[in-house]
Amino acid sequence: MKNNVKLAFCAMITALAVVVMMLTVFPYATYALPGVAGVLMVVLVIEINKKWALGAFAATGLLSAIIAPDKEAALMFIMFLGYYPIIKSVFERIKSKAVEFFLKFSVFNAAVITSTLIATQVLNIPVETVSLFGKYTWAALLVLGNITFLMYDYAINGVVVKYLNTVHPYIKKIINK
Repeated sequence: MKNNVKLAFCAMITALAVVVMMLTVFPYATYALPGVAGVLMVVLVIEINKKWALGAFAATGLLSAIIAPDKEAALMFIMFLGYYPIIKSVFERIKSKAVEFFLKFSVFNAAVITSTLIATQVLNIPVETVSLFGKYTWAALLVLGNITFLMYDYAINGVVVKYLNTVHPYIKKIINK
């Protein structure tokens, strides 16, 4: 595949991901739409490679940080949801499932803790707004976050299978001309 075709395809996926991030103006989209934009990066991993997908992730992250209406959503995309679908394939090549899941959850938890610190210290999102479980709120949210991450990881697998079986054959014909 020629580089100009790769660049055009990456630009289209990046534009689509930025449009998805622009929709974070809607309530509750803060958490779902960065995940959807991240899953779009899988298309680039499948059709081109991880290097080009990382470039599209960087462009989407930068544009989202500048123009997306929800800066917390942009932060979530940049800190985890945007690059995780790209590096997921690296983790899944590890023969030991225990090591694979340890690495996946380590990356997730490091990203969540770092994102929370940035959100509260840099973006000035007040910690007091979240007090669902009293003094155990942050621990409970981390546990719930890990459960949600496990579902997200599993959902990406389903999206990849569906994409490979339905869309990939058509895309392959178009971009390999």
